[in-house]
Amino acid sequence: MISVCMPQVGENLTLGVVLEWLKDVGDPVARGDVIAIVESEKAAFEVTAERAGVLLRIDCPAGREAQVLKPIAWIGEPGEVVPAALEDPPETTAPLQNEPIAAWHPRSVDLRGMSTVATFTSPSARRLARQLLVDLAAVRGSGPSGRIVRRDVLAAALSNCGGTPAIAATVEPIVEGGDRVQPHGRLRAAIAERMTLSARSVPHFYLFADIDVTDAQALRATLGGDPPVSLTDFVVAAVARSLRRHERLNAHVGARGVILKAGCHVGLAVAVDDGVLVPSLIDADRRSLEQLAELRRQAITSARDGVVAPKPSPTFTVTSLAGYGVERFLPIINPPECAILAVGRSGERVVARDGNVVVREQLTLCLACDHRAVDGASAAGFLQTLTGSLEAPAGLVQAEVGGS
Repeated sequence: MISVCMPQVGENLTLGVVLEWLKDVGDPVARGDVIAIVESEKAAFEVTAERAGVLLRIDCPAGREAQVLKPIAWIGEPGEVVPAALEDPPETTAPLQNEPIAAWHPRSVDLRGMSTVATFTSPSARRLARQLLVDLAAVRGSGPSGRIVRRDVLAAALSNCGGTPAIAATVEPIVEGGDRVQPHGRLRAAIAERMTLSARSVPHFYLFADIDVTDAQALRATLGGDPPVSLTDFVVAAVARSLRRHERLNAHVGARGVILKAGCHVGLAVAVDDGVLVPSLIDADRRSLEQLAELRRQAITSARDGVVAPKPSPTFTVTSLAGYGVERFLPIINPPECAILAVGRSGERVVARDGNVVVREQLTLCLACDHRAVDGASAAGFLQTLTGSLEAPAGLVQAEVGGS
């Protein structure tokens, strides 16, 4: 007998919602069968069976939330008895470092109502609320779907002791006659929170490069393939192989340091209803152009269906607005990644070449980096390698030795 757990549905996400069970209790399942669809704030994901057997019990009905990596169902042999559901162990509370609780001088609050909002509060926010004696029933959440997060607790604690809230209250617009209110969906709320976090906490800097893609476009016209190879595939291939030489940009940034990722999984930003999803092109540095074109097609199709694989998460993201006629733009880094590349529309431009004025097809790239992990010289070196690969594109066509 094995448990079926709520998958880790994204970085820093602790809860998922079961949208639908595709199997009923007692139904036979084969290894690899999709038995449920779950949803995070970002997208929907398929849950597959890891062994053959029958579905013995469902612990989380459709429409209910569950913590990631906690059992939501059980699979075993017919007649097996499922153990009683175990309650989560109580959370331990660590004392605040260098900041005694007495220093806050909180007002007296009634803590009896705190448990009524526990399911709408992140675990770290609950711990902090206990430490600072903050009544969660009186706190308005600013996280996805109104969830209370740490910043809300800190703001409430400061307000209780007469200080200024750490997070300014959102100014609500006035709804007038004829206006239409469109509430944030789960995806839009998650994007809003992550991009606000990135803009506030990540020190961005930007580098630009104008790249001659005349030869890349000429080579692309000679290549077959179904789907056909696009200029985006050339960019992704060049990015992935450049990341191998500049591993500092193929990294995630945390509070304790920089994690240099072993795999090179290039995320591709895909526009969907009410937002953007970023599926991973797995092991992009080991793929040929034709393989990347097929991966890109599959990724776009899955993202627009609202289903993306939660792992592996992207190590670097490419975002393009070329299809909308945009020549250049400033992207926002998607934490915990430390860089993102914006791709504009390519087109003919008048340039100087070998002392002559000529017309060449050019493309503008904008590289955004997290200054906590990357300095200007490292970013410039990556962009220089990337430019060289795109302007001499023949080496990008085939998978390199050792690739898949």
